[in-house]
Amino acid sequence: MKEGVNYNYLDSFIDVEESLIENKETDSYAYIKNGCLNTETTFHEMPFEGMQEFIYRVKKDLINFSLAIYDLAKFEKLEEQARTLVQNLAFYPATDSNIVASSIQNSVVFATGDIDVVGSGCYISKIQAGRKVNIKAVVRGGEVIAGSDVFIGELGSIGGSPTRVVAEHDAVVKIGYAHVNSVVVIGGQSYRFSRDEENAKFWLDGDGNLRSSNY
Repeated sequence: MKEGVNYNYLDSFIDVEESLIENKETDSYAYIKNGCLNTETTFHEMPFEGMQEFIYRVKKDLINFSLAIYDLAKFEKLEEQARTLVQNLAFYPATDSNIVASSIQNSVVFATGDIDVVGSGCYISKIQAGRKVNIKAVVRGGEVIAGSDVFIGELGSIGGSPTRVVAEHDAVVKIGYAHVNSVVVIGGQSYRFSRDEENAKFWLDGDGNLRSSNY
């Protein structure tokens, strides 16, 4: 567990959220709001898929809406996410780890920090980083998951081999050359390439809509 992580916030969130479902206590609501805002930066650095999305949803679906009109089903979904994250946090390492590789093939690779692939690229593999992913050459088949920004030189293949990039809601994804049928997902919003494209950049705008441009 990282020093300074407010691990108890997730446990407390579960208890407090249950009281909100039952009676919508104002002081409980304030606790969730303040805890979310105070721990957002720390949780942002954690590598688990869904951690940043959880904080994003607490802010979007809970903090920015009045309890008087709140859908309790969203409370229950956030509680379920919190329980899953509590289990994952039990295995959270003390320090970040970075990986630099020449190439990756038919493998599953995980790092809490950055992953850099500086040689021929990745083939039919799952790559997951807590922070940035930088793949100089190709990604053919498989999946790339990142907690921060992603750069890939070439995504997919001529034959349309299923290849996917998944990043958190505040990430920027850049693809030098993307083949048809490749997929980019940011914060749950996805884009499938219907044709080959060059120098494609993706991000979410302030309303959570997936945007793209050339870079």
